[in-house]
Amino acid sequence: MSIFTAITAVAVSAAALVLSFATDLPMDPAWTAVALCGTPIVYGAIRAIVLERDIKADLLVSIAIVASVAIGEVLAAGTVATIMAAGALLEDATARKAMKGLEELSSMKAAVARKVLEDGSELMVGPEGLLPGDKVRVLAGETIPADGTVLAGEASVDESVLTGESMPVYKGPGDRVSGGTVDM
Repeated sequence: MSIFTAITAVAVSAAALVLSFATDLPMDPAWTAVALCGTPIVYGAIRAIVLERDIKADLLVSIAIVASVAIGEVLAAGTVATIMAAGALLEDATARKAMKGLEELSSMKAAVARKVLEDGSELMVGPEGLLPGDKVRVLAGETIPADGTVLAGEASVDESVLTGESMPVYKGPGDRVSGGTVDM
């Protein structure tokens, strides 16, 4: 179901629930919410059990919807279905935002790293050219190319891309540093 379709289903269902609560019509408008929001939940639960042999939270919600309809509480069934559908929309929006943040973070990686060779000389390589155990030198203002541990020296590191904290964090020997952060 597209995001527009899901938002529309939740909005129409919410309006139907308000109408059901506020008026006394021959056919309960809450059936609209059960149909629009409840049907995909029940279908998803059945599909998960049959095809994936997996029990998900949708199964419990489906039981609540079916039980509510069975005892004649269509308004309750519609309310549960609409709230769960709205929650799924919020969950999807949060997941999209998190993925966007991860994509932005991965694009902030260092372009080059100063790999320190055994003889003490430095070789400029891309971060993908680093192996576990390699030593790198990071100068002030440079982006730290990979996760690691400070072996020598001190620095203030801008970790705002990870933590949101605007103040730099002191790092010394033995402290962990994260790739994508900036040596101040």
